[in-house]
Amino acid sequence: MVSHPLPQVIGDLSVDILTLQEIMPKQRATGWARVNAEMMMFLAYALGSAGHTRQSHHWWSSARRVAAAAGDDMVALVASFEAILGLYEPRPLPLILARVDSALKASRGMPCHATTKALGARAHALALMGDRQGSFEALDEQARVYKLLPGSITDDEVSVWGWPVQRLLHTRSLVYTLADHPAAGQAQQDSIAAYAPGRSRHAARQSAQVHLHVATSAVRSGDVSEGLAYARRTLELLGTDDVTSFVLHAASTVVAVVPQNELRAHLPAVIEYREKLALPRGS
Repeated sequence: MVSHPLPQVIGDLSVDILTLQEIMPKQRATGWARVNAEMMMFLAYALGSAGHTRQSHHWWSSARRVAAAAGDDMVALVASFEAILGLYEPRPLPLILARVDSALKASRGMPCHATTKALGARAHALALMGDRQGSFEALDEQARVYKLLPGSITDDEVSVWGWPVQRLLHTRSLVYTLADHPAAGQAQQDSIAAYAPGRSRHAARQSAQVHLHVATSAVRSGDVSEGLAYARRTLELLGTDDVTSFVLHAASTVVAVVPQNELRAHLPAVIEYREKLALPRGS
């Protein structure tokens, strides 16, 4: 997982890709293509996480092209990563679902990192589209696939190739929050409890997003003042350097769900919160 500031990660990856391009043989074997596709994917992901969407889209295109020469498993991985990031940029939901379909077609639905990630992206996208039933079905399928993953993936809480239970619980918290599911509160608490104290920077960012889910539910239920205050405290504890596009998206959702009949009464707090996030009004 990303444990260094994103500008540093982006700079390091850019240098590494340039070096790789220089040393790769002209007749590129599959192994070279895999390494190249992985590095391009990680650079695209880091750029998108830092809010550099135009550059990110360029590198996603390159990663997809190189992945095609590296095998179906790499095609699935690139498509699933792009689908997840695209939800936070945000990109058109039909495009997200197309990337999900590409990932699942390439993985053939086999239990792997890409399949699990793609199903999470499908659940998230369908929730945003208002398809609650489809969203919950995707969550259930993700849980089924998760149970079939090898321990080398589910026990890995450190590397980008792992899919520990924290990710599963985080996705359920997110989707239930967006869909205003009756069990959203329990899903949020289950997800928060899964992040151990003394966690990595990545885990801290993930945990902060779930706390923002809590704030979103509070605001939606009409407890606007406390919900906004909870979100502000969460962001302050996290620190500016760790407010990625993922965190910012979760934070913007908090203010987006302010009930219309509560907006006038809480307008000063809403404006202050939006200014803190540098969000345009009405976003």
